Amino acid sequence: MHQQANTTRYELSRLAREAKLHLESRQRRIDLLLRNHERASLNGDTGVLTLSARKLPLLSTRVVLVGSHDRQKKTFRWGWADPSAPHALVEPLDDMRAVGEARGFSELTEGEISASAEEAADMASITALVLDGRGTHRVEDEEGRSTFFVLLDPIAFESLPPAAGGEW
Repeated sequence: MHQQANTTRYELSRLAREAKLHLESRQRRIDLLLRNHERASLNGDTGVLTLSARKLPLLSTRVVLVGSHDRQKKTFRWGWADPSAPHALVEPLDDMRAVGEARGFSELTEGEISASAEEAADMASITALVLDGRGTHRVEDEEGRSTFFVLLDPIAFESLPPAAGGEW
């Protein structure tokens, strides 16, 4: 039993590394857009996230609410385990649970797990790999919680606004 747990942990770690490599090039461009936005709006009914700057959209994409990490408790809660999460934002996570069940990864099937910040980010990366996401986005609040999203669609409105004082 102990041997099997070590093998499963190793396989999940290997999957996380593969997921990070999958996202690396995609994430650079998304990070640039995410750094330059002034406003974000999320439609819980449609699952569409729109980021804007100077009242113009920079990015519009469907997202999945992967889950949230609590730094103080050192836990990660999957979006599907959050009773307040809109269905449209967590429905694609059924695929994550199916992968967890098929491969014996309890971290993908339990609603809340013990996790460091890095392990929580790994869950978002693995979700992006499984769902063929375009990237991830993390939002942090004042209470020490991080919420992770996976961006699903090819990015729309990929223009960056000019620097302040610049011309369009």
